[in-house]
Amino acid sequence: MFHSLMDSTYGFYLLMSTRRVIRHMLETPMELQDLVMGEVVWNATRGAVVSAAVLLLITPFGLVASPWAFLIVPTGLLLGPTFASLGLCCAALAPSINSINLVFNLIGVPMSFFCGVFFPVETLPNGLEQFV
Repeated sequence: MFHSLMDSTYGFYLLMSTRRVIRHMLETPMELQDLVMGEVVWNATRGAVVSAAVLLLITPFGLVASPWAFLIVPTGLLLGPTFASLGLCCAALAPSINSINLVFNLIGVPMSFFCGVFFPVETLPNGLEQFV
């Protein structure tokens, strides 16, 4: 999630506004749909590769408890384009690079904070546990 969201927001915004690479790419026979689809497919690939790398790194330490853990790779492949599309929309509409921080403060940080990685969801208050 974070890799796709970071690359599609900050990376695309910098290519679009600061470096003006997107403008030059669109002067070629490439269409806007091709450019967006390329970014989404790249983030899907990146999500799958990062998920596989994390799985390969934690396996020797005995942190993989389930044989279903291999499903993390297709999950990364599906979550990559989801968050990349959201990030591209936010980057295209952002008036300044400081506006992109809102994406992480309102979406990225709460999702990672309440996902159960830092502390078990079962220890949250009842109402918040149901919300999560």
